[in-house]
Amino acid sequence: MKRILFIPQRGIGDLIHSLPLMNSINKGISDSEIIIPIVDKRQKEYDHSFGNLFNGIAKFSYKKINNSLEEKRISIYRTKDFPEKYKLEEEKRREFEKEMYEYYLDGEKYDLAIVLRKFNLHGINCKENLNLNDLERIEREHVVDRNLRFTDILGIPKKYDFRLNVEKNIPDSPSKKVLLILNAGRPNKKLDSEKYEEVAKFCLSKGYNPIQIKSIIDLEDFYIMAKNSRAVIGPDTGLTHLADASGTKVIGLYGPTRPYKFAPYNNKDLVISTNNNSRLMRDIKVEEVISKLESLLI
Repeated sequence: MKRILFIPQRGIGDLIHSLPLMNSINKGISDSEIIIPIVDKRQKEYDHSFGNLFNGIAKFSYKKINNSLEEKRISIYRTKDFPEKYKLEEEKRREFEKEMYEYYLDGEKYDLAIVLRKFNLHGINCKENLNLNDLERIEREHVVDRNLRFTDILGIPKKYDFRLNVEKNIPDSPSKKVLLILNAGRPNKKLDSEKYEEVAKFCLSKGYNPIQIKSIIDLEDFYIMAKNSRAVIGPDTGLTHLADASGTKVIGLYGPTRPYKFAPYNNKDLVISTNNNSRLMRDIKVEEVISKLESLLI
């Protein structure tokens, strides 16, 4: 069996955006096994329910968390304003992540490594090492399309396949539920709660049941709930992208992040964005959200 080390970006949404590449690898490389290492406490917060969803697609590899590396990760990622920190400390973050992964992967052997970062893991035992530096930069490219360009290097067909493994029975016809995702990883990506209240009132007036999702829940349960909903509305956050993978209609709300790069891939036409002007979530007009939603409730 060919052991394939796969290192996506860190969040739930990043993992969803990597799904088509993983499904392409599984279809295109016979007798292969994709292994995703879990290397920090933040990943462990949600990986338990991802295990079932990714059954047959990828296997998560666990090791005991190194406390000194975890403290260093927090000091790099969590102590400054995110946009400023991201620009000023890119090299520092890259060197730390290389150090972290080489520590956790020491002594392991792989046939192929695909690292969705801009560094090679020279310190591991691996026959072939690919990372983002191996891809030509293309302006205004969605990360799903970028990731899938690794298939050109590997010589396998592209599969725009977001399917996850769900063994529970899910009704074929959507229910009268509309999911409203309130939270996001960064406060400036959240929509005002007052606007969500207006959307909820509109749903009720049309005979639909608005369900507010205020925190991370079991991801498998959320996936099933989203798939069985008429629509999902949310900011650029992991649950929004997980809903997109389920095949339901998703209205993505974007301010500080770029929708051309990070939009819910299967619902790019439903995105509402202020990214080209103010980049502020407060400037998203609730009337536009309701108008998009109304077209989905017919």
